[in-house]
Amino acid sequence: MKRHFQFEGLGVEGIKHQPQKGLEISPYAVEQFNLNLDLFVHTCKLIGAKPILFTQPRLINKNNSKEEQKKILYSFQRLDHDKICEAYDIIDSLIINYPQKDSIVVSHDFAKQFIGIDSLYVDHLHLNSTGNEVMSTSLASYLEKLIFLNN
Repeated sequence: MKRHFQFEGLGVEGIKHQPQKGLEISPYAVEQFNLNLDLFVHTCKLIGAKPILFTQPRLINKNNSKEEQKKILYSFQRLDHDKICEAYDIIDSLIINYPQKDSIVVSHDFAKQFIGIDSLYVDHLHLNSTGNEVMSTSLASYLEKLIFLNN
């Protein structure tokens, strides 16, 4: 099933961007992501909820085939393949290591078991029906174990 995007490859300003070799990941973007994590954790604490952070499953990885790379919307990120992978490595690290910063937080590398499995995705990030079923079953199992451990 091919996913159809009405404005495929267009940026918010209506310009079709191409991935740019050598474009760096902005330290401000990394800082903003970390601030978003902090805000989420703080909000959870305010309402008495336990913050649980998960890495994001995705097709994109360092070993994607040429065929898999056709599913990746490079123009949206404006980064080349290696830089997108590097950005995900940074994000994953922030999530996985967050409990060192705040011990109330639980983090889980949910992505690692699903990264790069082409049959689960319609594009670099969005799941097909099989992917939805497989990941929701896995997530439910993880959360069930987590709940029983805390009771």
